[in-house]
Amino acid sequence: MPDWRGRGRGRVYGSSTDQPWRGQGRGRAQSGPSGSRGATSPLSTPSERTVLRSVRGMPQTRGLLTADPDALASQRRMNLMASVSRSSGLEKDGDDHGVVIELQLRICSLKHHSTQEEYRKFIQEKEDHALRTFQNSSSETEKERKTRIETQENVLILFRKLREGVASSNRDDSFAYEVYETSLYLSVLFDSPKQTISIIPHLSSRTPDLRPICQSVYSLLGSILHYLVVYYPSQGQYFQYLQSIPSSTLSRSPQSEPHTWLSALSRSLRARNYAKLSLLTSKATILDVIQKAPSNGTGLIQPDQSNHGLPHHQADSKLGQDAVLHLLQALRQKSAVTTWSVLRSAYREISTADTAEGKSTSKWLQKSLLLEAVTSKAQDEKAESWLLSKIDLGYVRKKEDVEGRWIVCKAR
Repeated sequence: MPDWRGRGRGRVYGSSTDQPWRGQGRGRAQSGPSGSRGATSPLSTPSERTVLRSVRGMPQTRGLLTADPDALASQRRMNLMASVSRSSGLEKDGDDHGVVIELQLRICSLKHHSTQEEYRKFIQEKEDHALRTFQNSSSETEKERKTRIETQENVLILFRKLREGVASSNRDDSFAYEVYETSLYLSVLFDSPKQTISIIPHLSSRTPDLRPICQSVYSLLGSILHYLVVYYPSQGQYFQYLQSIPSSTLSRSPQSEPHTWLSALSRSLRARNYAKLSLLTSKATILDVIQKAPSNGTGLIQPDQSNHGLPHHQADSKLGQDAVLHLLQALRQKSAVTTWSVLRSAYREISTADTAEGKSTSKWLQKSLLLEAVTSKAQDEKAESWLLSKIDLGYVRKKEDVEGRWIVCKAR
């Protein structure tokens, strides 16, 4: 006699085929002998039934789980995917605990390559939403700011969970590089330097047998600029990281446009040559550097992209460009503070009046304080509006009865 049960919890009553069958519990059965109420479905062994009910984070299953990852592609399973470094998603009690763990690790774990790729597609929807919804944060309210930060942090957490799976499976192909590079770009755009510093070592380490899988020019420049921004004005960590980059990734020859630009940039910061710095950190200059970097046109440093015939994954170059520009904007803002400290000690008054002298001074201030924006989110700022915003900070004050003239307040 076949073993039938209604879908849901409960027992199946009846011991002969001439009795109607009914599953006691929630849900309908799916098929059964004539005269049955609702549907029934054949069951497998008791341990398999327990596994279906015990794997936390999965929806109520209509059939038995298989080893095919496509059968497990559901939104809820992705949302509750267990992290490799934690035991969430596994029930620690019950007679079938061992079966549950085995099934979870074999099919549902982020150590599985196909599960990683499926999880990456799931994250893409969250990433697109965060980038599309919070494009301009300059005029947001406090509530909108909290919502933006929470959404961005959630995306970074999902990527961190995926990186744990990639690292634990020792995966070192183009998919792994895409995950690390995209994580780097988002951590920069979402202003999370703690995440950035944990990603950089994975991008700089390369295995000899996978030389065609190379770091993109965006992630290379982004990693280097990170050290200039975070440790500003110190450049010790910057030079230490720069020396750790192999010459096969970043050539030190005079013909290497990225290295020449980086040398000039760090030199202008040390010398406080802010006129030169304004030119070096302009959007046109950095885009020209990226364009002239050794490339095959796809944004990768090395021209060999054969990847041994394997599927090729590549991070979004637009996202990488935005990350580099974001770091340059942050570097300009930090250097502007240093510039003002020099100007503050050198000048007693500043004129931005609508005269030839005032216009010349305003243009000079705008260039020295790096008030021109290099990202789409930021906006160019006039010298007079910048001075107005610094009144409450005690930087300047307006001179009485004189239009467009400012008295510089000395630091105490």
